[in-house]
Amino acid sequence: MIENQLNLLDRLFEEWKKTDSQEFGSDSHFAFSKDGIICSDEYGKNNPKLLFIAKEPNAGGVYNSDIFWIKNFLTDKSQKKSRFSNRIVMMSNCYYNTDLGYDVLRKISYMNLKKTAGSSRCNYNNLKKYCANEERRKFIKREIEILSPDLIVCCGNDVKKILYNIFCNNINYKLICVKHPSYFFISNLAYKNDFESKIVQKRRK
Repeated sequence: MIENQLNLLDRLFEEWKKTDSQEFGSDSHFAFSKDGIICSDEYGKNNPKLLFIAKEPNAGGVYNSDIFWIKNFLTDKSQKKSRFSNRIVMMSNCYYNTDLGYDVLRKISYMNLKKTAGSSRCNYNNLKKYCANEERRKFIKREIEILSPDLIVCCGNDVKKILYNIFCNNINYKLICVKHPSYFFISNLAYKNDFESKIVQKRRK
């Protein structure tokens, strides 16, 4: 099952990259960032499956198509952690009721709506334009279908709005929306409590 998912993702990303390269390929900074399943040995065993969806990869000045940013935390222990990554880990441990630290990333999947490199501050109009492309709308829906999550966590209201637009307000997946994990006007404890309350509400339905 998991091998089939990985093969399907590879084929999807090949098509997706062709579409992006037609629009952005002339840019010397063009990079297409693959994402999805972080650890195939763990994700295939997990039920329920948890998927985080964010806006775009933050290139941080490093343009490399092979970089799956959040996956690198498992292989490069020196990689600098951030408020964003810490809160993804915090929510994942909370969801699975574990205390695995960053190793909990092995259990989840993660994707960006936009695959081409962005910066620390996303331009929402550019993101909307990117996701309005009919081919990319199909790609986004297809990736979610392949990952087959039991719960989608939207990292920010902008992500939720775009997903509802893509699915024409008919999303057949359980979904919650949290503040962007980099949002600094809220403590980690308050952020975690908000996430937990939304999980409890979703499980009651």
